[in-house]
Amino acid sequence: MQNFRIDPSQGTHFFQNLTSFRVGYFTINPYINDGFYDLEYLSKQETYFENKYIRHVRFKKPIQVQIDGKNNKGIILKSK
Repeated sequence: MQNFRIDPSQGTHFFQNLTSFRVGYFTINPYINDGFYDLEYLSKQETYFENKYIRHVRFKKPIQVQIDGKNNKGIILKSK
């Protein structure tokens, strides 16, 4: 969302908990062209929950998520 910028380094314990529990996460920052996502693909998925700020989808077939934490790279492979 253009006017809803969240910087993960803004100091909450949430991100500390993610890293201490070794949970991988992706940050997409369109302001600096860092990462992208396929909005058309996501829009076609079945909505599990939705409110004003969140749309939670579930995939009919599994997706594959690969994260290389040492090199700060990751990829999500869509199912066909």
